[in-house]
Amino acid sequence: MCKTLDDAVIFLEDLITKKELETLSKRLRIAKLLIEGFNYREIQDTLHVSHGTIAKVSYWLSDRGEGFRKIVKMLPKRVQGKDPLEFSAWEDLKRKYPSYFLPELIVDSINADRKKKKEVKVKNLISALDNTLNQKRKVHEETNNLFKPHYKNSR
Repeated sequence: MCKTLDDAVIFLEDLITKKELETLSKRLRIAKLLIEGFNYREIQDTLHVSHGTIAKVSYWLSDRGEGFRKIVKMLPKRVQGKDPLEFSAWEDLKRKYPSYFLPELIVDSINADRKKKKEVKVKNLISALDNTLNQKRKVHEETNNLFKPHYKNSR
């Protein structure tokens, strides 16, 4: 049995076709919106699905919707008004035709490498600063220890 949403996704990707996965995903999004109180018109406008499809999911929810409700509870919450389950048309195009987007993918890859290198540089800089501060503390302590006896005698 799948314990996490990620496990369920991996299992479903192995079990069903991409089109079946898209259909299931749409049904889950419909169920989620119905449970959240959206009306049929809002769901039609948001997901571009038919009234019949929404009615079918609504019937499943009212008749035997325990499975839908369980899965919908596990789904990620909306972030800044966006449904994380909605597919971006742009991202979908990039997946379907990767060769057309090769320059963009290369730039994204280069930017990711730059970000990693920058993070490494920042970590190294912080480490070097920590070492410098530790050395300064040691010098300060040694200096204090050297001059403590002289300072005590001069009082």
